[in-house]
Amino acid sequence: MVVEKYNTINKIAAFPVEGFKTLQQESQLEGYRFLLRLEKDWLNGTNTFSAAGEGLYEVRAQGELVAIGGINIDPYGASAADGRLRRFYVKEAYRRKGVGKMLVDFILQQHAPNFEQISLYTGEAAAGAFYVRCGFEKVLGLEKVSHRIELNS
Repeated sequence: MVVEKYNTINKIAAFPVEGFKTLQQESQLEGYRFLLRLEKDWLNGTNTFSAAGEGLYEVRAQGELVAIGGINIDPYGASAADGRLRRFYVKEAYRRKGVGKMLVDFILQQHAPNFEQISLYTGEAAAGAFYVRCGFEKVLGLEKVSHRIELNS
């Protein structure tokens, strides 16, 4: 499906952003706790997506927060050239409409100069299929990595 023209992607500089609590509550109802972790880590300074090459982004549709996701230097990686896609969530009403792929593509494009590869972990089959559609490959046998994409090759 085509992503609507009124979607905008913004880098998050201060947290929490308008509409985050609604997104966080929806994610919790689905059984996900990683947006709670995002808020906690940002507010206590553990992870503010502010190291060189990192970023946290929001997608808004007509002003409404509909997706969030970021990239860090991979804390499990071998070097600072390893990135990790983190805290990625798309509001249920906006899934399968191109919003998530738009955000992944944006992050990959913006951060390709900073990383040689980007990894992520998901235990969800639907999320795994989504990341494969975004160009990631399924990884077997590595702890804390389910998918990876090689950049700049």
